Amino acid sequence: MQLVSRVMQVQPGQILVLGPDCASGWAANSVDSVAEMLTWVWNGAPRCPGLGPAANGVQSFAADRVLIRTLQQIHLLCRRELEKPDALSALALEELRFRMDIAISRSKLPNRSMAEPALRLELALRWLAQNVQERSTVAPLCEYLQVSSVTLNRLFRTHLHESVTAYHTRIRMERASQLLKNNGFAVKEVAYELGYLHANDFSRAFKKFTGRNPSQGAGHSKRGVNLHI
Repeated sequence: MQLVSRVMQVQPGQILVLGPDCASGWAANSVDSVAEMLTWVWNGAPRCPGLGPAANGVQSFAADRVLIRTLQQIHLLCRRELEKPDALSALALEELRFRMDIAISRSKLPNRSMAEPALRLELALRWLAQNVQERSTVAPLCEYLQVSSVTLNRLFRTHLHESVTAYHTRIRMERASQLLKNNGFAVKEVAYELGYLHANDFSRAFKKFTGRNPSQGAGHSKRGVNLHI
């Protein structure tokens, strides 16, 4: 990269934050050199502290695979907004820019790799508690956390000793028990509240988990599990 006063060698996986008058071009080792880059131009300085260009006009640091995957996803969402813009696209792009700023800034925090699993688990549990009505959770939760299904299930099995699906079923049935016992909901009302299309599907799932029909009341499950969210 040709700077005003020098040439800077750029490596694969490197992130550069440049001032508006810093870079003046690119110099290749040969005419056959090819480079692929994702480039964003910010209208104004980044909002996160410490993310702006350094005193010499450029800040450089390496990106790990998690950050690269996150930036690629944000880039894809940006392209989708621009392909079919509407009245909300400006706000959506601004939100995506904030996500990009935060992702890059967090990658620079110390001990990030140690805190990341705990943070992901906390975010996953919060998401599941807020989406008990979802019938299928693995795919949307993977999208939310930007991880693969293998990574997600490994996270749950390591820390909770059960799969995502098993955990989700458990909190749904505990929620059903609360509604039946404390709120006096009808079986059909509970089924719809938890996202079941048919009350019979809910009744079968509830009986499989607790050993009783929902019309018999809540009580404890046959697995002896009582979870509070």
